[in-house]
Amino acid sequence: MTWDLWHTLIYLDPEDEERYVRTAAEVRAHVVRQWPRRPGTREELSPEEAGQRAFLRAADAERKGVGMSLATQAQEAARLAGRWARPEEYIRALSRFVRDAPLRESPGARACLARLHSKGFRIGVVSNLSGEPGEGIRRVVSDLGLAPWIEAWSLSEELPWAKPSPEIFLHCLRELGVPPERAIHVGDHPYDILGARKAGFREAILYRGAKRYGAGYEHLYRPNEPIDPAPRHVVEDLGRIPSIAEELLP
Repeated sequence: MTWDLWHTLIYLDPEDEERYVRTAAEVRAHVVRQWPRRPGTREELSPEEAGQRAFLRAADAERKGVGMSLATQAQEAARLAGRWARPEEYIRALSRFVRDAPLRESPGARACLARLHSKGFRIGVVSNLSGEPGEGIRRVVSDLGLAPWIEAWSLSEELPWAKPSPEIFLHCLRELGVPPERAIHVGDHPYDILGARKAGFREAILYRGAKRYGAGYEHLYRPNEPIDPAPRHVVEDLGRIPSIAEELLP
């Protein structure tokens, strides 16, 4: 089984999510502002605008199924701001920011993963990360006690693909050694369902138990777009997932 992260295994309350979006922009701007100016170059945008433009470009690339690393985003922000890029500083600052954010385990996530593991299911994560470094997110997942059952990771920040591209799903299955016809994906976004279908998964389950989104997040990622055809399985309680999985893959 593969799982989405945001609003599936982990989430932020809407008010916290709004602060998260604003503060992430401030962190990006602060880092870019510290970088030395490039002699003979023009500052096309302020550090605030440059960091935001690079982030929005990554988010737009995701909608086309393309992953963009934070190192690439740092280079883009530096170019726009007329600075020398120091991607390691960009990644380090955003990792600290993510680890300090009040991210929470979705209700019942640990119990669900533990039960699936006990039934013999292998578990991987397939997630789009347009503004977070993979290393920071892994630390969060570990701190929340979810990591022991996760055997493979496919994160768009670390790969050339993003959901809804089928390649990011297939990458995770290769790591798990599982064919798509023996795989189930769980996620909250239309791209979770559409991407898993394109990859040939046995089933894609839409999870709606943590669907209270911050306004900024909802505007940017559009998680409530219609899915055609509608998914057969829509759940609001992660406790239902193991029984559905056993019915689909006895």
